[in-house]
Amino acid sequence: MKTQLMKAMMTSISEVLETMFFLPAEQEKESTVLETGLLDQADTASAALEFTGDISGRLVMMVPGNLLSEMTENFMGESGDKLTRELKHGTLKELLNMVCGNALRKLDSGHGFDLGIPEIVDGETIPSELPAALIDVADARIAAILDIQN
Repeated sequence: MKTQLMKAMMTSISEVLETMFFLPAEQEKESTVLETGLLDQADTASAALEFTGDISGRLVMMVPGNLLSEMTENFMGESGDKLTRELKHGTLKELLNMVCGNALRKLDSGHGFDLGIPEIVDGETIPSELPAALIDVADARIAAILDIQN
């Protein structure tokens, strides 16, 4: 089921980025959190969302600051000079919520899933050896980390 969930997550990331943020997305390759290079970028924002159900775990997304600014501008319809850190973090949490909810719905397991509340996390707390799917978006990369508990 983990493979099915990851496939649904990748499809959802592309759909959400293209429809809600007006950004094309293309899956690049699978790597590890450490190998993505996003931990080395001081302006990378990370958020996590826990889910429970037939399969439980959390989805973590890491987005470089310049891309997060562009996403927030597109999503909020605000110019870059009006974007606060809170607006950018809110955009990242909303991205995470839409992606995770959409992906879990695609599984159609016949049972419901419960989503937690998305929260901003320190990238340094994400285990660096976890697999991370890389997504090319507007000359930048997003990392999606699916951490399954059962």
